[in-house]
Amino acid sequence: PSPYKKIIDYLKSDHRAFSKEEIFTNLYNYTPDIINSTIQNHREFVPNIHNKEYFYYKMVDITDEELNAIEQIISKAIEINTIINGQDLCKYIREKIPNIIEKNSYLTEVGLRKTINILLDDKFNFNGNVIAAYNDDTNSSTLLNNYLNSKESFNISELENFIQGLNIMIPWDKLYKNFIRLNETDFIRQDDNLFGDIDLVDSFLDRCIQRDYISFNELPPYTTFPNIKYMWNEFLLESFISCYSTKYKLLHKSYTKTGVFGAIVKRTAKHIQSFDDLIIHVLADSLELSSQMECQIFLREMNYTVRADLSNIEEIMIKVRELRNSRENI
Repeated sequence: PSPYKKIIDYLKSDHRAFSKEEIFTNLYNYTPDIINSTIQNHREFVPNIHNKEYFYYKMVDITDEELNAIEQIISKAIEINTIINGQDLCKYIREKIPNIIEKNSYLTEVGLRKTINILLDDKFNFNGNVIAAYNDDTNSSTLLNNYLNSKESFNISELENFIQGLNIMIPWDKLYKNFIRLNETDFIRQDDNLFGDIDLVDSFLDRCIQRDYISFNELPPYTTFPNIKYMWNEFLLESFISCYSTKYKLLHKSYTKTGVFGAIVKRTAKHIQSFDDLIIHVLADSLELSSQMECQIFLREMNYTVRADLSNIEEIMIKVRELRNSRENI
């Protein structure tokens, strides 16, 4: 028999979710790769806990009357708000049709949402965590774009509250392309006048940066920066370097919620084009550092990296040694 049929038979053996380990153990005639592939390619094998626990959707105890009630909840929400998110739907089910939860106590919110997705797929458009009318292609990205386009300013808490229902991450790159980060919490729409004379700020940085790069930790006090509309801080400078400076660029792994990491790099430094290039030159310039651990701790302490755990540190160290050797041979 096919693995598909055997997995169905096994998942129908009990009214609960099964761990992957249980499935592998009991279906030992099939390799884990075959089982994984079969599960991933058939949505009727519903993840109760992502990549860990699964059940067969037809084993969920939902009567036609209860399914009709869920359909009415979704329809009314869409009539009022255009969409409903998965978390709100589960909340309404707990409040208005608690019997579903009581009968299927093993179900997580993820498992319940995905089961409803299958059962009502011909009634509504399920797109990620967003449920809309059948012919409405509204999705999380569309809703986020609409939200950001409507804002002249916002803070992180407001944005987090909005995207919580969409089940997506904060799109930092998109934010920095369209907004200026004033501080750790507040954003305003990009304003060409905010930084005043951009050349003046770049010239100030020229006097601060003696090498081809500088970490944010090594900059002079922000009170010494040229006066602008707002008080300088690392987040505001990060926005300036990202979108306004004509002489400098930002190299980092990613933007983060609570800090600024990476370095300010001269655009004329053609040998430093990527974040890896930056790290290689930073470590090659720090001759006192030798071990991988020392290097990673240094990068973290200087805020080049968020954590002391670069995944490609071995490859980086090889290139660091090559660069140091090439300099010794000049």
